[in-house]
Amino acid sequence: MVLKAGDGGVTPVGIGGQTRQDRPIGWIAAAVAVAIWAGWLVGARFSVDPAVAAGLTPLDVAFCRYVAPALLFAPVWLRAGLRPRREGTPVSWMVLAGMFGWGAPFALAASQGMTLSGVASAAALIPGTMPLWAAALGAVLLSSRRTGPASNLHGWRLLGLGLIALAAAMLMGPALIGSMLIGAPLAGGAALAGMPWLLLAAIFWAGFSVAFSMSGLGPVHAAGLVSAYSTLLLGPAMLASAIGWAPVSWSGAGAWTVEVWVWSLLGHGVLAGAVSVAAFALAVTKLGAGRATACAALVPGLAAVMGWAWLGEAVSLAQCAALVLATIGVVLVNAVPAQRAEIAKAT
Repeated sequence: MVLKAGDGGVTPVGIGGQTRQDRPIGWIAAAVAVAIWAGWLVGARFSVDPAVAAGLTPLDVAFCRYVAPALLFAPVWLRAGLRPRREGTPVSWMVLAGMFGWGAPFALAASQGMTLSGVASAAALIPGTMPLWAAALGAVLLSSRRTGPASNLHGWRLLGLGLIALAAAMLMGPALIGSMLIGAPLAGGAALAGMPWLLLAAIFWAGFSVAFSMSGLGPVHAAGLVSAYSTLLLGPAMLASAIGWAPVSWSGAGAWTVEVWVWSLLGHGVLAGAVSVAAFALAVTKLGAGRATACAALVPGLAAVMGWAWLGEAVSLAQCAALVLATIGVVLVNAVPAQRAEIAKAT
């Protein structure tokens, strides 16, 4: 997630201004955020797995993902309202709509994709390709706002984006070609069915990143606002399914035990929706935005390892290669000096 400091969130701290005492706290906070992001991919895959007795639907996962942070962050977003102001001017509806992409649309698309694809594919295609889509959207939407060179897509950063694109091609290419030539739903074909949803989730997340950079909001404020909008949308859908006004297949929450409710709200909502945001905001204040954002490169590989260890999902050679390429690409996109300097100016 690409975040910056701002009002309602964390105290702006420039890169290089941190003390030695700050750094251990910052690295711990970054590790917590990365572990939760990777763990959410595994947890979402487990939750929507049809083989699991308490299998959740994508709507269930999305609702649990946002209702908890909407409540926990209510003191922040309620103070400014559902359309906050920046320097006296309301944030545009277009920016708010872009930020909403990280809300219900992201969770629904990611969960739907993971009903059909494994954790390794999800890890490579969601956090792995998000910087690629963010760069593309930023080039289109932010071109008129640039004050320096016409584009920062050069050198190592351009190489990183190329590696990310290659990683996606390595996953989708064999599956697509095999499906077209063989015409049978082999392992590649099954994975292919979920890939468009996973890429859509990455695009929604990228849209949030670009819109967030334009909003002037802090990370906690933005997360609370997105969660509030998502809850307002998903809550009625959950209720309609529970009382029979919508297809029962939308949600199975009516048959959940108290234990399933507790673990779903804690895992998807409190940890993924609230704690990870607070931890990453703390990492930004202690390490600077460049170092903290670069830590996101660990998410794809860590998620694949967690999926293998906890769910027993094997990682193919192609998936391993794609994960390595995506990880290196994310590192180059987020950690090269030019990118750090750009982030430092934004904060």
